[in-house]
Amino acid sequence: MKTTTRRARLAAVLGAAALTAVGCALPEEAAFQSPDTLEIGDGPASLAVGDVNGDGIPDVVTGDFLSKAGTVSVLLGDGKGSFADPLKSEVGPVPSDVGLGDFNGDGVPDVAVTNFMLGAVSLAFGDGKGSFTGRVQFDAGKDPNRVLVADLDGDGNDDVVTSNYVGGDISVLMGDGEGGLSEAVKTTVAATPIRLLAADLNEDDVLDLVVGHFGSHDVSILYGTGRGAFRAPEVLTTADDPAGLAAVDLDDDDHLDLVVANYGSNDVSVFLGDGEGGFGDARRYPVNGGAPAGVAVVDLNGDDYLDIAVANSATDDVSVLRGDGSGRFSEGTTYKVGDDPRGGLAGFDVDNDGNTDLVTVNHNSADMTILLNQGAGGSARAGR
Repeated sequence: MKTTTRRARLAAVLGAAALTAVGCALPEEAAFQSPDTLEIGDGPASLAVGDVNGDGIPDVVTGDFLSKAGTVSVLLGDGKGSFADPLKSEVGPVPSDVGLGDFNGDGVPDVAVTNFMLGAVSLAFGDGKGSFTGRVQFDAGKDPNRVLVADLDGDGNDDVVTSNYVGGDISVLMGDGEGGLSEAVKTTVAATPIRLLAADLNEDDVLDLVVGHFGSHDVSILYGTGRGAFRAPEVLTTADDPAGLAAVDLDDDDHLDLVVANYGSNDVSVFLGDGEGGFGDARRYPVNGGAPAGVAVVDLNGDDYLDIAVANSATDDVSVLRGDGSGRFSEGTTYKVGDDPRGGLAGFDVDNDGNTDLVTVNHNSADMTILLNQGAGGSARAGR
């Protein structure tokens, strides 16, 4: 079955190669060491990166979607290019996504997890050593598949947004800073939601939301009005099944731009922002891999221009699209990782050498791949 799927995806990749890649004379490709693989187990489907034990070194937390006990795995970084064996914490059944935040105000990272079949989001509280306990469950929506943690109303407390796969909506739950969340406020979006992003797109000092959809060609943008409220969704047309999102300044004009990985059309759409909530026409670039999902926008070749990395779940690789600093990119160059990296992609300095490395969480092989950068990559930018 997977072979048939991959053939279909590869055919789509060949079709995508006919797209016009609006960039040329780009810098050298990124160079990575041979991939290193660490076992996680239990079908990981998501990741979050943060310093959960306070040693100043980034750690990785994965949501273990197929775990019978309903766990997250914590892999503590050693700052030398590797991680300790996973520490397991129970967070409730079917953890489809995980986010990090401080929900009880003790200065220690906690986790927020969507429990897919329960229609719930759970909080579990960090002990500062890499474990999470004291799970509290809150109603979210029908089959929540993604979670976003952000301070939506500027009160200093972390809030939670879930995308509800079957419900066709998103839920906003405001944090009280004492380990609790408000009742969910739901907003219907254009199609089945599968990805969430928070960013101030119109520069009014209020966070806005971007929602990627499965089964459509659009993302929804909900402009924030303050206090955790949002205007009705506006639709931005991208390409097939937008499944990965990032908001960064790609062309150095001090305005956020939008990067969208299109799972169904095997390409990336780039929208240059005007700082007022408007975006130019999409520039599309083939990734030369199948079913791109997670996105990281980072400088991987040390030229001080941001590049785009996407995880391709159908072809078991990562594509790197090199940027020229003007918002234009090359086609994707691929690097092999584990089986089905739908679990996510992150870019950060794993070995403390000043270069941005890549990490993927691989659902089918139940492991994590580390691609250590041999070049001079710069700082990472957010993306999911």
